[in-house]
Amino acid sequence: MAAIDLTAQRLREVLDYCPETGVFTWRIARRKCTVGAIAGSVQKRGYVTVKVDYFRHYAHRLAWLYMTDHWPVNQIDHRNLDKSDNRWTNLRAATQKQNAENMPIRRTSTTGIAGVTWNQKERKWVASIKHYYRKITLGYFVRIEDATACRRAAESMYFTHSRASELQDGGP
Repeated sequence: MAAIDLTAQRLREVLDYCPETGVFTWRIARRKCTVGAIAGSVQKRGYVTVKVDYFRHYAHRLAWLYMTDHWPVNQIDHRNLDKSDNRWTNLRAATQKQNAENMPIRRTSTTGIAGVTWNQKERKWVASIKHYYRKITLGYFVRIEDATACRRAAESMYFTHSRASELQDGGP
């Protein structure tokens, strides 16, 4: 049996999924696991994985299979950026571009604002955005607030699945 051969029916035979908590528990006893025990573990990159029928699966993809009866076509995005939070309300289908739009701010950011940096040569704040692998410079600004506002406006124009647009809509 290949990993992709796992069906929603088989998944439900061996695991229970709680959409409110995002936790999988065992329905059958396995080696070192009892019925009702939490299934899976958090990996180095922060994702929860669960081994079913000798194949390791990401828990967020299993949650999608469990809830919709089919494997996700593309990727699954964690709305709140927490890779181990597999609550159903935190998961959504996404393309690679949409998933990349919902990224945490880089650790190397000096401003703490995505797409806003200080340009020493111009002595101004610069706002930019990435769209389909291309960096677009949005403009240079005297005030950081103006650069931030420009970046936010560009997100609503270029992004289709960003966390910022969802927070404005009252989503999680």
